[in-house]
Amino acid sequence: MRRFTFFAALVVSLVVSLGASSVAAAAGEIPQVWKKGYSEFRATTLYYSTSANFAERGSYVSLPSGSSLSNLNLRTQLRHNFIRDLSAYVGATVSQTAAKAGSITRENSALSELYLGVTKTVWRRSNFILLGEIEASFSTDKIDPQTPRALTNDGVDYILPRLMMKKLLRKFWIGATLGYKLRDEGLSGLLVWSDRVGYNFGEFDASIGLSGFESLKKDEVLQSSRDTVTTRVNSGSLRFYSYSPALMQIDAAVDWKASPNLGTSFFASQALDGERYSSGFTVGMQLRYEFGLSRGSIGKSAKKSPEKAFEVDTNEVDPDLFEDNDN
Repeated sequence: MRRFTFFAALVVSLVVSLGASSVAAAAGEIPQVWKKGYSEFRATTLYYSTSANFAERGSYVSLPSGSSLSNLNLRTQLRHNFIRDLSAYVGATVSQTAAKAGSITRENSALSELYLGVTKTVWRRSNFILLGEIEASFSTDKIDPQTPRALTNDGVDYILPRLMMKKLLRKFWIGATLGYKLRDEGLSGLLVWSDRVGYNFGEFDASIGLSGFESLKKDEVLQSSRDTVTTRVNSGSLRFYSYSPALMQIDAAVDWKASPNLGTSFFASQALDGERYSSGFTVGMQLRYEFGLSRGSIGKSAKKSPEKAFEVDTNEVDPDLFEDNDN
């Protein structure tokens, strides 16, 4: 059953990536749930810029002359593995938006969300791992239809269950995620996905992929009501609070394991196609710091660490790192 679940998730994710629209997932290594007592802090900075929208599939519409929108996010996360193959995390996002329309610029800076989640190993072997995760987010910057401020997010709470997979093929690896984002207050439900392929160069990983989302559950609020708000405060950009949106974009990333405890990622994304959503690009960086394990658990060097063994050479994997797990 677990084997069927793994391949079903992978196949569905690949099919979606070949034919649908989407939005990006952040770069970086999958959570190391298999390390008992492991803790990790992540800080991800994302900068987004746009001056156009996708109206319908393949229809690219520029914003009015002189209009643009930029959004800067700082997303922090603290994770701890309470027992082996089960971890929990909490985090917060601070956002800043600047919407320019001619000579008028609307700005807003706010703590936009608080979130928490739980991650569980579903299936693991020496050369691949499948994780299940559920995340709940609580918006702290709700949207008032009469607001004069630029929007920093969709302004609603959501629940996001998802599967995450990574498989090694010698120095190559493939990764995929598949989830469903159930949003509150009548916003459409989103099928969220990503697919990546990468190559390991020792201390560096380079990868490229597609990612995105697709509206499945119909939006319960009129499109005209949402467009009225976004036109007035976000210069017409459909980045936030859009009606039944969809997007697909291409992602590229470089991951660097600077030390056994410190990892970094640099990544960029560019929108390819979409529907009722903004067309723009994203650049970002992520820092990851591991702590809470004894030196013996981490290893004397990055090459001997369980994480690096998983990423690079299956012959060096800690014997019990990916032992059969029927839980």
